[in-house]
Amino acid sequence: HFHLEGTELRHDLAGGNVHFATDSARLVGDDTFRILDALAELLLRHPEVTIRIEGHTDSRASEAYNQALSERRAEAVAAYLEARGVDRSRMTVRGFGETRPKVPDSVGCKRPRTRAAAEQCERRVWSQNRRTEFHVVSGAESIGEAPPPPAPQPAPEADEPPKEGWYRGGYLYGAPIFFMVPIGDVSAFQYRRFSYQWRVGAGYLFAPGRRFRLGLGLGFEHSPVRARAAGPCQDPITGGFAERCDGMHDLDLGLELRLGVAGSRAFGYGLLGAGGPIGLTRTGKWFGFGATLGGGVWGRVWRGLFLGVEAGVDLKTFGDQGDVPYSGLLADFELLGMVGWHFGWRQRR
Repeated sequence: HFHLEGTELRHDLAGGNVHFATDSARLVGDDTFRILDALAELLLRHPEVTIRIEGHTDSRASEAYNQALSERRAEAVAAYLEARGVDRSRMTVRGFGETRPKVPDSVGCKRPRTRAAAEQCERRVWSQNRRTEFHVVSGAESIGEAPPPPAPQPAPEADEPPKEGWYRGGYLYGAPIFFMVPIGDVSAFQYRRFSYQWRVGAGYLFAPGRRFRLGLGLGFEHSPVRARAAGPCQDPITGGFAERCDGMHDLDLGLELRLGVAGSRAFGYGLLGAGGPIGLTRTGKWFGFGATLGGGVWGRVWRGLFLGVEAGVDLKTFGDQGDVPYSGLLADFELLGMVGWHFGWRQRR
């Protein structure tokens, strides 16, 4: 099932290419092992043949990363053939990264601006440049005449877009670790003290550029805090009585805007938020407006699973509480840890 094209030894099955796991030198796919098993059998049958194993990548990621990846993949192929009984001295390995494309990488594919353009690049360019080649260094004459190569087949449709960054898709997250520290109280009522919070959210992440990402979503948070309320009550901290003290549940539903830069495994962003807080106490409730300014980073740990950390300043205004009208403005520093799933995180093969 092998034939020579110049010095290159090609297998008829599925174009003769070897496949690896994403961003890895781990061999995958039944066709991959059929090809390598057949190559090992040919080399054992012709001990005078020596080969050079070449690894090639497409142009995504950095040149240094692609060079190292191509070398690791070529070494992985040699290790598999050696495990099948081929003497390691009969094989040399070379990694060329993205420097020897089989199909010229156009300017448009260097920096595709849309998802559709990236999918075209995957079908026409990247999938062909991402390959492993076997070149006969010596002993080619012993292999004998090979059948003519098969007629070229159309490239298969890509089933996933390229790896660059986070693509458009929904996301869900939870923030079980969430601390709030008051840093300002214009009303001077000492509305809050240190408290924990929790938050859940969902949204949609767009890709307006190759690396820029724009996220739009909703978030809901709840924090049990100390508040001052109408009517006398005992302050558990001082032990005395005050005119306005109570426990409060602060509920806030708001719109979240995230804008930042994404790589293949991380998304760093700035955060803007606007919401409507509601404070519930035993003696009444208040409504107000809230604004959040901050930033954070998400890091992919497995498939679409990500972990993150986010910090910012939360501002809240207040209206009436109970029968006592007043206006106030609070500023809090908030820090949260996040865990979530991004449904649009796609990767190349």
